[in-house]
Amino acid sequence: MVVNYAVPQGRIRLVVYDDRDGSPTRGAVVDIETGQGSYSLITIPPGTWSGFAAMGAGSALVANCATLPYDANEIDRRAADDPAIPYVWYGSAAR
Repeated sequence: MVVNYAVPQGRIRLVVYDDRDGSPTRGAVVDIETGQGSYSLITIPPGTWSGFAAMGAGSALVANCATLPYDANEIDRRAADDPAIPYVWYGSAAR
């Protein structure tokens, strides 16, 4: 499934990590700030890990425009501090 994120209200930090076997960008981490002031539609490739957090004091509205209907059984989740993903969220313990 391809996910397309848009943030029409507020701002978020969106992080994408590629650990797909055979991918030319395997091991890459992309850190994007998007939303108010820098609107965009961000496409998340299938098989990559992604997460986001609101930035600033206000709330953010994130539109998730996936190419397939949501199916809870096909989604794998990891904790924000999972050591398999080489990213430290602000406020997280350093690794």
